[in-house]
Amino acid sequence: MHYLWGVMSISAVIISLALYVAMLALLAWFASRKADDATFHTGNRNQRVGVVLLGMISGAMSGVTFVSVPGMVLTQGFTYMQMTLGFFVGQIIIATVLVPLYYRLGVVSIYEYLAQRFSLTAQTTGGWFFFVGKLLGTAVKVMLVAAVLQTILFEKMGVAFGVVVGVMMAITWLYTRRAGVKSVVWSDALKTVILLACIVVTALCIAHQSGLGKLTDNLDMTIIDTDPDSPTHFLKHFIAGVVIVVAMTGMDQDMMQRTLSCKTPQEAKRNVLIAGSLQVVVIAIFLALGAMMYGYLLQNGEPLPQRSDDLFPMVATSEGIPRIVGALFVIGIAAASFGSIGSALTSLTTSFIYDISRGKAKRGWVHLAVAIIIGGIAVVLYRIGNQSAIDITFRLAAYTYGPILGLFAFGLLTRRTPRPRAIPIVAVVAPLLTFGIAQATPILFDGFRFGHDILVINSAIMFVGLLAISRKNVILHNEKQ
Repeated sequence: MHYLWGVMSISAVIISLALYVAMLALLAWFASRKADDATFHTGNRNQRVGVVLLGMISGAMSGVTFVSVPGMVLTQGFTYMQMTLGFFVGQIIIATVLVPLYYRLGVVSIYEYLAQRFSLTAQTTGGWFFFVGKLLGTAVKVMLVAAVLQTILFEKMGVAFGVVVGVMMAITWLYTRRAGVKSVVWSDALKTVILLACIVVTALCIAHQSGLGKLTDNLDMTIIDTDPDSPTHFLKHFIAGVVIVVAMTGMDQDMMQRTLSCKTPQEAKRNVLIAGSLQVVVIAIFLALGAMMYGYLLQNGEPLPQRSDDLFPMVATSEGIPRIVGALFVIGIAAASFGSIGSALTSLTTSFIYDISRGKAKRGWVHLAVAIIIGGIAVVLYRIGNQSAIDITFRLAAYTYGPILGLFAFGLLTRRTPRPRAIPIVAVVAPLLTFGIAQATPILFDGFRFGHDILVINSAIMFVGLLAISRKNVILHNEKQ
C-alpha cells in the first residue's frame, strides 16, 4: 500500500487524531455520569430522539464504508446503488415489523425473542452466531483502519501494526466501559457531523482543483446491471440489499441496541425510516465522491491505486489537495471506526451476558476480553487478507447471519416450533451447505455466480431445516418439552 505524501504532514495527522480522541473522552465523561448496567445495555431507554437520529444516519457507516464505498467505483461503477435501494426497503420492514415486536416484548438483547418464541437453546444459538459474525466483522474494520493509519503515520514512526491495533482497542474499551450504548449514541452523533464535513470539504477541494467537466469520462457509470450471470445483477443486488439490512440491522444486536434506546416505539420507528432514507443519499454521495477522486487522479496523471480501498486515502494525502482534506480524512476514518467498533464492543458484551452466559458473566471482564479478542483477530486478518474490506464484511455476514435470519423468519412466519436440541445442528449445517452451493454453482450452471445474495440461500436452507425438525402449533416454554 502506497500513498503520496505531500502537504499532509505527520504533525497534522497527530494533531487531528489527538483532537478527535479528546472530543471522544469528553463525550464519554458526559455519558458516564450516574451510569449503571441499564445505561450500558439500553441507555436507560431515555436518550434524546434527535441525538439518536443523528447518530443513526451514520450508524451503518463504519471505517469500512468510509474507505471502501468511494473506491467501489473503480471495480463496480455505481452498481452498489442497486443494493442501497434494497437497504431502504429493508429499513421499512424493520420499522414496521421488528421495532414494534422488540418494544412489545421489552427485550434487552433482541435474541431474547427467540427464547420467548422457541426455547433458550434458540436464543443461545442466535447469540453465538451473532457473536462470532460480529467479532469477525468488527476485526475486519479494525484491520482496515489500523492499516490506513499505520501507512499514513505510524509506519514512518517505526510503530508495529499490532501496537496500532492495541491502542485503538484500548481507546474503544475506555470510552465504552462505563456508559456503553449511551456513549455510542453520542459518539455516533459526533461521527455524523464529522463525516458530512469531510465529504463536503473533500468534494469542494477536488472541484476547485480540477473542475467538474471531464472528471468521470473514463469511468464506468453503470447503475443497473442487466447481466444475469453477473454477481452485481440488479435483482441479485436489490434482493441482497433487502435481506442484508433486515439481517445485519434488524436482527443485529449492535445496530438495534441504539435504536431501542429511544423512549417509545414510535420514536424508534420514525428514526429508522428517516435514517434509511438518508442512507441512500449518503451512499450516493460517497460514490459520487469516489468518481471525483478517480477523475482527479486521471486528470493529474497520477497512478491509480492497486486496491480500491486505497482510493480515498491516496487522494486525501496527495500533493495537490489542501492539508485540511487530509486532516479531515484522518478524523473521519477515526470517527467512523471508533464509533462502529465501540458499538460492536458494547453489543457483543450485552449479547454474551444475556444470550450465552445467561447473566452469569461479569460485564467488566466480558467487555475487556471481547476487546482483546477483536484486536487479536484483526492482526491475524492483516497478515492474510487482501480483498476489499466491505466485500469481506458482506461475505462473512452471508454465512453467519443466515441462520439468524432463518430463525427469526421461521418464528415470524410460522406457528411451528423446532425441537430445541436440533436447532444448533441445523444452524451449523446451513452455512456449510451454502458454501458448497456457492462453489458448485459456477461449474454446474456455466459461470453463474451468486453475489451477496448467497445470504438468501443460507437463510432459506436454515428455514427448511427448521421446518423439518419442527412440530405444528406447539409453543415450547422450556427445554424439557
